[in-house]
Amino acid sequence: MNPSQHPPVNVLSIFRGFENPKLKHKITPYRIERENGTIYQIKEVRHCTRHRHGKTFMFQYVVRTKDDHYLEIWFDGQTYTWRITEEQTPDGIVIKY
Repeated sequence: MNPSQHPPVNVLSIFRGFENPKLKHKITPYRIERENGTIYQIKEVRHCTRHRHGKTFMFQYVVRTKDDHYLEIWFDGQTYTWRITEEQTPDGIVIKY
């Protein structure tokens, strides 16, 4: 993923410090806010993978929102920024950023 090609997003998330049965992932996103003001409440994390990027990791998430949008977002562990790379609307329209 090239960060300069994908728009940044603000993500409200929880960083887990120890094992907890209520939190499945080490970093769990809950709400996403786009630059245009659109806010998505996350209903479930569908997929999460960790990728080695230099000395740190990048985390890839595929999430489903409460209004049935599917978003692919990335967390960069070096810069602590979130980026959106893909969105699928309930109508099946796929938007790549």
